[in-house]
Amino acid sequence: MKHILLLLFSISVWANFFVVDRGKVIEVVNEPSKNVHIVGSNGRVLKKYKKLSHIKKRKRLKKRVRKYKKLHRKKRYAHKRKIYRKKRVYKKAKTRDLIVIRSSKRILEYYKNGKWIKNYKVAVGKAGWEVYGKFWVRKKVKWPDWIPTKKIKKENPRLPDIIPGGPKNPLGARALYLGYSKVRIHGTTNPHSIGKAVSHGCFRMRNKDVIELYNMVKVGTPVYVK
Repeated sequence: MKHILLLLFSISVWANFFVVDRGKVIEVVNEPSKNVHIVGSNGRVLKKYKKLSHIKKRKRLKKRVRKYKKLHRKKRYAHKRKIYRKKRVYKKAKTRDLIVIRSSKRILEYYKNGKWIKNYKVAVGKAGWEVYGKFWVRKKVKWPDWIPTKKIKKENPRLPDIIPGGPKNPLGARALYLGYSKVRIHGTTNPHSIGKAVSHGCFRMRNKDVIELYNMVKVGTPVYVK
């Protein structure tokens, strides 16, 4: 009897469903089109049938495809950002030049008319002297004078009030003043410090590099420090 019931049940998977109550076959019903609960003579639920229409299946598949496409797009664009990060065109650089300083990499990137031109190694602010934000080139000076701030004088009281421009001046051959702050992009008399975090907030460059940048950059050029 058990073998016969098993055989009947296996056949029912493909076409019909046999309702069994207390070991006896009560009736044979067709595959239900909606969610159906079959209750036996003792009031117990014998079987729960769930049927999904082809439309619902299609909807589920479409949702899965959409999710996959979104994830694929994110991965694809993230991969592109890594490869073309240096040559990325900034919105504000479409009509004018742009300087981007990446403090963590100690790199200054120069863009002209929205196109990446060149990278320069720089020295950035040491611990407690880091600088971030948006600036612009307010003025350009050849062989600038250096006026130490009060904080710098506390560290080194022997410094004079003004150090005139020249080969021995710590600001080097050229300086680009950023906005109304005391931050500058300038040359240096210590080229070994380039690529390190050793300055008092300014961005040092080799004298030959800062002269080259000085000749290309115009007053008003935006500067982004990240």
